[in-house]
Formats: sequence, C-alpha cells, structure tokens
Amino acid sequence: MKKCCIFSRVSSVHQSAEEQTKELYAEAYRNGYTDDEIIKIERTESAIKLSESERITIQMLFDIINTHPIECVICRELSRIARRPDVLYSVRDRLIQSGIQLIVCNPYMKLLDDKGKLSQTANIMFSLFGSIAESEMAIKIERFKEGKLRKKNAGKWAGGWLPYGYSFDQNTHEIIVVPEQRDVIIKIYDMYVNQGLSTVQIARYLNQTGELNTCRDGHTMETAVSTIGSMLKNKAYIGEHPVFRGKVVDNIYPAIVSKDIFEAASLRLDKHNSRKNPTVRIQGKHIYYCSDILFDKYGNHLTGKSVANSYRFVRNDVSGQKYQITVPINLVDSVVWHYTKQYIEMNNPLSNDEAIKNLTVQHKTIHDIIQNNQKRIKQLEESIIRTTERIVTGKTSEKTGDIIISRLEEEKATLEEAFLSKMFEEKVIAERIKTLKETKQNPLENPSDELRFELIQKYVEKIIVETTDEWGVYNLSIQYIDMNVDFVTIKSMSKKAFNVIGNEISYEYLERFVRPKA
Repeated sequence: MKKCCIFSRVSSVHQSAEEQTKELYAEAYRNGYTDDEIIKIERTESAIKLSESERITIQMLFDIINTHPIECVICRELSRIARRPDVLYSVRDRLIQSGIQLIVCNPYMKLLDDKGKLSQTANIMFSLFGSIAESEMAIKIERFKEGKLRKKNAGKWAGGWLPYGYSFDQNTHEIIVVPEQRDVIIKIYDMYVNQGLSTVQIARYLNQTGELNTCRDGHTMETAVSTIGSMLKNKAYIGEHPVFRGKVVDNIYPAIVSKDIFEAASLRLDKHNSRKNPTVRIQGKHIYYCSDILFDKYGNHLTGKSVANSYRFVRNDVSGQKYQITVPINLVDSVVWHYTKQYIEMNNPLSNDEAIKNLTVQHKTIHDIIQNNQKRIKQLEESIIRTTERIVTGKTSEKTGDIIISRLEEEKATLEEAFLSKMFEEKVIAERIKTLKETKQNPLENPSDELRFELIQKYVEKIIVETTDEWGVYNLSIQYIDMNVDFVTIKSMSKKAFNVIGNEISYEYLERFVRPKA
C-alpha cells in the first residue's frame, strides 16, 4: 500500500503547527489518501545555517522514505523544507531519484510531471523560492544586528563582550560600573604607572590581599598576569571604543581611569613588549641581557643606553637636584651571565640531546593544545550563529539569547588569545629544536647573544645594583627564580667578583664581554 508523507514544520512559536497540519491533511485527502496511508512529520525548529545531517526533520523524512513505500510528500511552502538553496536542492534530487512526488500548497506546484520527470515549473519555483527564503532570513539577521548596534550606541548592553569592571541594569540594559571592580582597576593602574610595579608583582600582591579573586580568570598566576595586562590596554576604561581581538567593539563604557594614566600605562607596556618579543630582540641592533630586570636600591628601572655603553637612570627631584646612577653594560652583563650559567648548570643542566627531547615533548603538547583550541573555536562560532538564528526566528528570547552569545563570545575570545600565544610559542620552540640539531656542542658553550638574553630573562627575577664609594666597584644583588635564598650578592670590579652568600665569600675571575659603543 502506497503512502503519503505530510511535512509540517514551523520555524517560530508564533506560527500555528495545528493549522498547517490541517491544511496538509486536506491536500492529502484531495489526492486520494486516507488517514491510514498518511505519515505525519511535525516539528518546530530553525532551518537555516544547519547542515543537512543536523536538521532532524529532514533526516526523519529520509528515514521514512527508506522504510516505507512513500509515493508523495506534501508541504505547505518550499521554505518549510529548508531555507538554504543547497539543502533544498539536495532534498529535491533525493525525491526525483526515488520517483517521489512533491506537492507544495502555497503557491501550488508539483515536482514531477505526468511522466515522472522534473517539471519545468517546479524547477523555476525551486530556484526562485529557495533564493527568496535565504534572502528573507539574511535581511532578518541584518535587522537584528542593526538593532543591537543602536542599543550599543545608546550606551546599553546588547550582548557580546562585557569587560571586567562593568555590568548592566537588568531592566534598562544600561551599562553600569561595578564599584568593587572599579577600585581594583584603579589600583592596578596606580601600581603599574605610579609605583612602577610589573604585572607579575601586581598579580602577586592582589593575590595576597585576596582582591585578585574578583578578577576574571584570576585563579592562577598565569591567567592573572594575562588578565592584568589586558586590563592595562583596555580602552573601555577611558570611555572609548575598545579594540578586542583586532576588532573595534561597538559598545562605549563609562570611564574609570584618566586618559593620562592610561597612555602612561600603554607607553610602558609597549616598551616592555618590545623587550620581551624575541623577534624584536633578534632584529634589534643592541641586545642588553638585563633589560627590564635591572633596578637601583630605590626601585628605579635602569635602561640600556648604547651611546654611553651603560645602564642608566636619571631624574631630577622636586628640589631640582639631579639623581643619576650609571653602570657599565659590559660589566653587569658579564657578571649576570657568569652566575646565571652556574645557576643553570646546577639546577637545570642542559645537553643537546636532553634539550631536544624536552623541547620535542613541549612542542607536541603545544601543538595538541592548538589543535584543540581550533576545534573548540569553530564549535563556538557555530553555536553563536545558531543562537542568533533562534533569536531571529523567535525560538529564543532576545534577553536569553544575548546572555548565551555573551558567554560564547567570551570563551571564544579567551581561546583565541591562547591560540595566538601558543602559535608563537610553537614557532619559537621549533626554531630552538632546529638550532640544537645543527650543533653538537653544549648549548651553554659559546652561546649567541640571543640565547644569553633568553636564559637570563627566563631565570633571573630581579637585579639590584648599588654604587660604592670606591670608583669602578659595584654591588649587584641577583634574585633567581625558585631559589631558596632570595638574592646572590656580588661585589664586582673590572674582571673580578666577590660572591657573597650569607657569611661566605668566594673570589672568582670572570670572563668579560667587551662590546663596542654604538
């Protein structure tokens, strides 16, 4: 006994599935089918932006065709089958191959002519209505986006990224400042700009005081430092459109800090990043091993001056008196590398084979993370599209959809930041492995300036330099990461150094690097 399948699907809760089903039954009766010969597919869902395999109703139709002697499918409109032309044509071709008639009620048409071939009228209507359905949904989505943009320009939250420090009024959706988070932001800018602390030092301090718990993703030091760095670059805090993942965000947020302190923070961040970026270091004319980690006893940061071949800090105090500290670059870099090399050999001995093995494991781990991030980012993008469609079609309320999209975009942004960081890290490690494979000597023997810089920056936390009354004699205190004692104190002059640990003093001759002035 041949059967008929009626295909009743609505894409919005505002449409009546019951009325549509009655209309389809009436058409089936007119074509000679009884209730026993009719199979009903009835469902409410969105039909756009989903692949054929994902649309449950179409899969149900195909399953029925495979298991029942279906000779006719009846639907109300072509758009009820699918809104994307490619999906619509795939259903059409499947019906033609199976010799199954398709009847569309509005406007009325039959897929096959009396000879069982594709009707020319049906062919034209498929092309026309498939394009119209796709165009209508594109217009709806564009209008939805325009509505969100109008809200953003009016200072209201319309979904998407909401930076730390802000929330929104549940009734008016107006963006508001969260007082306790505002205080943390102001403190971070003050500590970074006015007190001269690094992002790592700020993260440690806020972690100790418990204020870091209020920072987003502040549960580990790595994420805390990254979060603080992002906050120091966020233009939202000065009332301007922030740049987020290379794109300008439409929202404007209430200002929290002054433009002067924001620009001062940006200037310091730019200098810091140029020093920490290996590509910049390699391309630069001068490489100073102690850049960014050398301070005087007052906490002032000494910077390398190639003209004077020295590290220097100069400032006029409030009374007009000039304060200056200058130490030779060749001396400081020689001493610090000498003891850093010893520190590495004692605590992290390196050999080419061992280094290659360790780096290979790191490279694979990072590669796996990158692959997983790519996969998850793609999934999040698809989820954002589907949620937008559900809002447009009325299946999800705008308020609920905005909250879902905001969470998805926030997770996507975090993953994209990690993805870019890991991509760069993977490239650096690959270059290191290649270099180690090309040489058979110990990597600490006759290393390049770039490697010395990298190892010092990796293992040395901080260096404090003091001048003495004796000309050419300096006291250097080197703080290494993860050492039981806080500092290794060294008194150095010319090619000699006195290593002081506790009450013990040792005397050593140092290899002195001599680099000419610019």
